Amino acid sequence: MMNVLNLNPNRPTISQVENAFQPAKEVADPEKFAGRRDAVQQAYYGLIGEGAHIAVVGNRGIGKTSLARQIINLASGDNELLEKLQLTHDRKLDFLAVYLTCGASIQSSEDLLERLLTSKTALADWIYDIPTASKAISGYSPKVGANIFGAEMSLTGEKKAETTLESAMPEHSVDAVFTNVVAAIAAEGVSPDGLLIVVDEFDQIVDPSGFASF
Repeated sequence: MMNVLNLNPNRPTISQVENAFQPAKEVADPEKFAGRRDAVQQAYYGLIGEGAHIAVVGNRGIGKTSLARQIINLASGDNELLEKLQLTHDRKLDFLAVYLTCGASIQSSEDLLERLLTSKTALADWIYDIPTASKAISGYSPKVGANIFGAEMSLTGEKKAETTLESAMPEHSVDAVFTNVVAAIAAEGVSPDGLLIVVDEFDQIVDPSGFASF
C-alpha cells in the first residue's frame, strides 16, 4: 500500500473551503466577491461623479448588500476589487463612509434621518466630536440630543450635569437639522472626498415620501 501526500501549497485549507460560500452573510472581502463587473464599474463612476447618487435595486438574496459593502470599500480607498476586475481607475478615494440598515422601527423618512443622526454606526460619534455639528443638532430635540450624548451638552461640547430629558417640539425640522449636520461634518474636512451614506433595506420603509430631496 502506498500513501500519497499532497504538498501543493495552493491547496485551500479546510477553513477556506468552509467559508467559501456564505448564503446568509454579505461578502465584504473583495477577494471573495465574484462577477458584477458592470455594476461595480457603474458604482465606481457614481462615486467619482460629483453630485451622483447610487441605487442598488433587485430581488432579495441576489447580493445587493454585498455590492454595497464593496462600494464602501471603494469609497474608503480599497481598489482591490477594481484591480481584480481589471477596471480602469486612478487615485484611491477617501470618503467618510457610514452604513445603516433599516429595521422595523424606521417607518418614515423622518425616522430614517433621526436614526442616521443618532446611530453610532452612522453620524452620532462625528456629531459628538465636531462642535459645529453638535450646535446644529442642539436646536432639534432634547430627546435626540440625549440619544447621541447620553447627557445634555453645552454648545462647546462639554457635558453638563446628568438630567432627565423629555421629548420636546423641535425648533427645526429633522431634514433641516440633518442637512446642517452633514454640512458641518463636510466643512470639517474629515475626508477629502466628502461623506458617503449607505442605507440598506431602504424598501422596508413604509412611508419614504420626502426622501427624494436628498
